[in-house]
Amino acid sequence: MVQVLDFAKLKKPNLTHFSLNDLIRKITELFKLEIKDKQIKFSLELTPDVSQIQADEDQIRQILMNVIINAIQAIPKKGEIKIKTEKALLKGESAIKLIIEDSGIGIPEKDFTQIFDPFFSTKEKGSGLGLSIAYKLIEAHRGEIKVESKEGEGTKFVIFLPQKGGK
Repeated sequence: MVQVLDFAKLKKPNLTHFSLNDLIRKITELFKLEIKDKQIKFSLELTPDVSQIQADEDQIRQILMNVIINAIQAIPKKGEIKIKTEKALLKGESAIKLIIEDSGIGIPEKDFTQIFDPFFSTKEKGSGLGLSIAYKLIEAHRGEIKVESKEGEGTKFVIFLPQKGGK
């Protein structure tokens, strides 16, 4: 229910400077403790010189959590989640490219157009809000999110966030 409320009242990003790489490390450590029932390996390739970002830390945390939770749920028993940061350009400005890739079940092509729609879920107990909230928060930071997936072969989310961002 909290997610529905989050979705209804998306706040304007409260911009601060923080290390995206440190945030990613903290979140993956947290998830490692959570997922004892699955054998999931996190591989991090975090480029040191892209670490600093000006964004809303809580909202970026929410984006990361929502996308990583989906990745964890897409892996039946055993697999890998790769998270990578690298320098990029977005609309001519310096940005961070964040790649979150899982070795899970993948997304059927027919669902591609709907995965960011509110309340669309392929999971039995899914609210369908995780990715739509992530999409809206990325939009609020003037970023972009793209998805590549092959059924049975995993999914890759590519997120571009301006290093100085937010409307």
